[in-house]
Amino acid sequence: MFTNSRHFLAFRGACAFGKVLLILDVSIQVARLSCYGLKIEEGTPLDRKKDALRIPDDDEQAEEYLATVELLEKAGYAQYEISNFARPGRESRHNLKYWTMQEYLGFGPGAHSDFGGRVDEIEAHIVEARR
Repeated sequence: MFTNSRHFLAFRGACAFGKVLLILDVSIQVARLSCYGLKIEEGTPLDRKKDALRIPDDDEQAEEYLATVELLEKAGYAQYEISNFARPGRESRHNLKYWTMQEYLGFGPGAHSDFGGRVDEIEAHIVEARR
């Protein structure tokens, strides 16, 4: 599992992660954590080194994920998405709009919006404008 909350932490096993998490919590009061399992893409530099590393298999990663969820809940973090955890009231407001069916506007290439009862993607508007 990995976390990307300001500090990038690699760890092996839920127990090791728990120790790191407690240090983070005390020292910098992390509001949100995103925890992901490592997926090694074929042909990458890490893929070429994977035999020398001890990478957890799918079952081990599943066990670590469940242990991480439990550990974070005990540490006062609520899970609000598959890989995201936050202190109460500190959830990402941007992401919560999707899950609570609130309206949002998307800007930029590939953006989507859900506003005024319409779900739009910007690409359709660009194609229409070019005609």
